[in-house]
Amino acid sequence: MDIRNKIDTKTLRAILFEVANIVNNRPLTGTLIHDVEEEIMTPNRLLTMKGPLLALPPGDFPTINVYSSKRWKVAQAVADKFWKAWKAEYFETIMHRQKWTDVQRNIKVGDIVSVVDENTARNDWKIGRVSNTFPGKDGLVRKIEITLGNRWLDRKGKPIELPTVLSRPISKVILLLST
Repeated sequence: MDIRNKIDTKTLRAILFEVANIVNNRPLTGTLIHDVEEEIMTPNRLLTMKGPLLALPPGDFPTINVYSSKRWKVAQAVADKFWKAWKAEYFETIMHRQKWTDVQRNIKVGDIVSVVDENTARNDWKIGRVSNTFPGKDGLVRKIEITLGNRWLDRKGKPIELPTVLSRPISKVILLLST
């Protein structure tokens, strides 16, 4: 989609809001994370003292407001492109992907990690606690199990915890906080 000819001031404002939300919704690495089941501390949370700012889901737009829906779709497309590019660059800055010539600290049970997943939705940061490690023949941890604290609302609007356990290779996680 060629968006250069379609961005006006209101659309640009919407794009900048989405981009600011993406950047300020990242987890703060290694600081203020006490328990995975609690809300992860982000710049947005520090600024507003509220939970994450959720993007509105795509919905039905009245035919009267067709121009606004086109603006919104353009803003969402640009924000999605920004998310993919920024996430790749951000992960690259906090993840060390060099060949291990020196012995590094193994990830241990209890460490806090972020799961690298190319298919995550915008602003979806999977943060979890290492619940199990699987070392290779050389004694280095090659694979881990991660417990994610997922919060959902039941029909009455009460939060419920549904922990999810993921199995990932070490190359697909970023150590945020060691225990």
